[in-house]
Amino acid sequence: MWNLRLESLHAHGRFVLLLVLAFLVGFSCVAFKIERVESLDYVYIYANGSIDPPSAPISTFDNITYVFNASIGGLVVERDNIIIDGAGCTIQGRGPGPCGWSGTGVDLDGRENVTVKNLEINGFMFGVDVTNGSDCAICQSLITNNYRGIEMVRSSNTTICGNNVTADEHGIHLCISFESNTIFGNYIADNSYSGIWLDGSSNQILYENVIDNNPFCFDISGSEPSHFVHSIDASNLVNGKPVYYLVNQTDLVLTNVTHPQVGYLALANCTNITVDGLSLADSGPLLLLAYTSNSTIVNNTITNSTAHYWYGVLLEASYNNTFAGNNITKNDVGIWLKNSSCNIFSANNIRDNFGGVLLRSSSANNTFVGNNIASNEAGIEFEGSCNNTLAGNNITENGCGITLYASFNNSFYHNNFIDNVEHVRLSSSSWPNFWDDGYPSGGNYWSGYSDTDQFSGPYQNETGSDGIWDHPYVINTENQDNYPTVPEHQTPMMLLIPMIFASIIIAVHRREKRRMIQ
Repeated sequence: MWNLRLESLHAHGRFVLLLVLAFLVGFSCVAFKIERVESLDYVYIYANGSIDPPSAPISTFDNITYVFNASIGGLVVERDNIIIDGAGCTIQGRGPGPCGWSGTGVDLDGRENVTVKNLEINGFMFGVDVTNGSDCAICQSLITNNYRGIEMVRSSNTTICGNNVTADEHGIHLCISFESNTIFGNYIADNSYSGIWLDGSSNQILYENVIDNNPFCFDISGSEPSHFVHSIDASNLVNGKPVYYLVNQTDLVLTNVTHPQVGYLALANCTNITVDGLSLADSGPLLLLAYTSNSTIVNNTITNSTAHYWYGVLLEASYNNTFAGNNITKNDVGIWLKNSSCNIFSANNIRDNFGGVLLRSSSANNTFVGNNIASNEAGIEFEGSCNNTLAGNNITENGCGITLYASFNNSFYHNNFIDNVEHVRLSSSSWPNFWDDGYPSGGNYWSGYSDTDQFSGPYQNETGSDGIWDHPYVINTENQDNYPTVPEHQTPMMLLIPMIFASIIIAVHRREKRRMIQ
């Protein structure tokens, strides 16, 4: 009893100590934030043209051009139609503290026709923030060691040019911005996460940017076709290689002769494009198909896109495309499908990725046949995706072969599941899927599973072996392979070749039929 009492007192004491520590940590964060705001020495340019404090090292003779005479700790601009010339001075923040990043170097919230140039800006949550702005310019500045170098939200007709944006976490990020913002002549390098990221934005113009040594150098994301419509030419370089961003193109062939070096390739709202024999490597991401259909991606090497949760190949709302004979290796995600359907993947080598294949956002009726899916942390993962078919694939030596979250009516048969740490993982929200092709076609081969093969027939109750184990391979109560194959009846590659050719013929037939309808 005494020992229990002592343990109770000690536990109570530890609880009180944790409360005190939590209070002190919280207080220190609040105190630190207050200290940061007070010590940063922000300067304000008010709407009437005045400068606060009046002693700030910024001078103007006409309330139009403002010139720095020394460094400051932050600038908030409330006046339109002005030029701010940093004259090589610095706007210096505190960098990340115990409560994270804070502050903005140059705040252009709601501004029109403001030019900011010749500044060095570092140590802020946002180096430059243009929110709800228009017709502004950020030029010839060094923007470094911020959480986000340049942040632009819901802004238009703004120019970002001639800047060095380096050693930030994110270089240049445009979010929900429209109407011809122009980004050109910038050097964007050595940022710890992203170089240029256009997120939910439309009609941006990019040229002559050099984007080097960022985990993911260049990326476009969005939720509708207009978010992928931009003017981005091949003068933009990713790790010294040109960016090819194709919009509304049809009937093109890209080969390693026509495109010997590619830093990033995007097909946006394209039809009937062939990409054959390219090498896409050593940046992230590498290949994007957005709202693209009836295209063929064959014999390419797509490797080493390793930024966290970024991809070698992304299909965004794309359908009726064929991927065959590609080497897709050493990416964070090898192939990522988002709301993409009726695509065929055959005879690809998908290995040594963190995630081999990821199907999300109602990706349906896709076919994977004859692929080698090996040595990935996750072989194939389904999230909210249904009615897909995996047939005749080698799924080997993955951390988990197949993972299903909230996915059902997917079919798996004639696959070889060999030496995965876990062959199949089902979430509690997963519904029934199909794990065989009936009798006598059979199901899958599962290494580590052993049974007897003394009977045959649909119910395995007829005398004589048939190369199918006599009892099902049970995954859970709603998912089982009724006809698992014995080792000597694994699906060999020779039997997969007709399946692969058949899948390609089906894809070509679909394509020709669609053209005739159009």
